[in-house]
Amino acid sequence: FLYDGIGGWFGVEASEFVRDIMRIDAKTINLRINCPGGDVFDARAIQTTLAQHPAEVVAHIDGLAASAATYVMMAADRIEMAQGAFVMIHKGWSMQIGNADDMRAVADLLDKIDRTIVADYRAKTGLAEDDLLEMMMAETWMTADESLEKGFIDTVFDPQERVRNLF
Repeated sequence: FLYDGIGGWFGVEASEFVRDIMRIDAKTINLRINCPGGDVFDARAIQTTLAQHPAEVVAHIDGLAASAATYVMMAADRIEMAQGAFVMIHKGWSMQIGNADDMRAVADLLDKIDRTIVADYRAKTGLAEDDLLEMMMAETWMTADESLEKGFIDTVFDPQERVRNLF
């Protein structure tokens, strides 16, 4: 479960999450996501570990995959999203204390981080880099149907449909 913010200050620590993933000996990992995002580097470590795991990884967006959680989901072989859930993408954020040189250095780092995230999104969606950057600049929130249309996910799951099929 990725049901909290990512990073030691936010909730899910990469070191613990990665250790848990590496202990899994199964054909399929079902990664449940309801996450507002968090630390970019912890998310990258989680994503890398999932991508390298020999199991098939199926991401299930149960409520929210926002910010850093969106590129964790990109490690999945298949992404399923609940009707009513959301995906949100934006440009990287940071906090910095220091002089003008420090601020410029952080801005340069954020640009590099954004390029790596765009590469992940582009590999999944096939969308143009400029279009993805524009979506990130606008802080784009997408419904399940919009996420499917843009190629961020593979399947929309309608919980109401399942309930109707039971009767």
